Amino acid sequence: MNNGSITTVIIFINYGPYHLARAKALGEERGLTPVFIQLAKSIGSHPWRPTESYPEVSLKTLSELPFERSRYLELSRSLWKALDEINPAVVVTTSFRPFIMLSAARWARYNGKRAVFFYETTRWDRSRLRITEALKRWTIGRYYDAAFVGGKVHREYLAELGMSECRIWEPYDVVDNDHFANTAAAVRADLESWRARLRLPERYFLYVGRYAPEKNLVRLLEAYGLYRKRQPGSWSLVLVGDGPERDRLQDFVASNRIEDVFLERFAQIEDLPAYYALAGCFVLASTVDPWGLVVNEAMASGLPVLVSKLCGSGFDLVEEGGNGFRFDPYDIRSMAELFVRMSSLDEDTRQRMGQLSRKIISRFTPRIWAENLARCIRSVTRKNLQGEMGPIFSSDP
Repeated sequence: MNNGSITTVIIFINYGPYHLARAKALGEERGLTPVFIQLAKSIGSHPWRPTESYPEVSLKTLSELPFERSRYLELSRSLWKALDEINPAVVVTTSFRPFIMLSAARWARYNGKRAVFFYETTRWDRSRLRITEALKRWTIGRYYDAAFVGGKVHREYLAELGMSECRIWEPYDVVDNDHFANTAAAVRADLESWRARLRLPERYFLYVGRYAPEKNLVRLLEAYGLYRKRQPGSWSLVLVGDGPERDRLQDFVASNRIEDVFLERFAQIEDLPAYYALAGCFVLASTVDPWGLVVNEAMASGLPVLVSKLCGSGFDLVEEGGNGFRFDPYDIRSMAELFVRMSSLDEDTRQRMGQLSRKIISRFTPRIWAENLARCIRSVTRKNLQGEMGPIFSSDP
């Protein structure tokens, strides 16, 4: 504790723009002294550019090397040492994997502190073995006092793993809605200039994310190709990102002669809102995606969305027929039919869908994240007169 304030360490592998927006909001919560630790200065899967947008957030970095090149034992020792020096009342980690995160929870248990973990895993995102599920139940029960989850499906899975509902909080998955909403509005005020600057088509479906197998982009391209055959000369498809499948996607487009597909490079958060602002609809077709923060971004930017039924966010963010639709990512024909349906809507209908997207996503903000995480932290540190752990509730009395 610090003058009655609860010292809390929040650990991520690497702090990108999403994490920094959350950290800024948490730093404004009264009664907390948050300390932000990143294991490594960078991570290969997310080449975020260092941002100066959050000077209020002071980061402690354990390794100057990329996470993939950092040694586990050295990181673990550095983390344990940092926790000894800070001596927080609560440790908050990103799940318990990589297992260095579990070492932070072990530190908390060893020192009589509390541990909370962020969780956005679904039961179906991979095959589940009975022995590994039993090990998860044991780990959660032994080392963690509460969890902070993405939404409905993550809460349900965690309850199956033995955590009491009253110890599960949300929402974990939020982005800086204001950044996307305000920047998208500014771009739309100068639409043609921005379209020419980015050399983008007049109307298009948009995907943002990694070019990786689990993102199901080959089937997305197949569905788009089928859509183009049904409606020649209709909307284009713009993909923004990077990853191991870039060459495969380029070859697939060329060999199948699919027209009006634009494969753009990874865009930093400062540049992303322009792609959303100029789009007509966002689509995420992943076969594995615990949440999909790009759905938050698209909705904050005022877009209707098409979201795979295997994306965790769809259960909380998509109102069927209201602001978008959910679909089977393995069903190429159904995906193509949704492309036809969305591109056939009149502009007023799409705008109403985008407005509903903004309304829904207003419940998922860094401020709400910080307020609820602060309540969670206070709940796990609450003690009764005997000095033992008091009852934990999902909100303050």
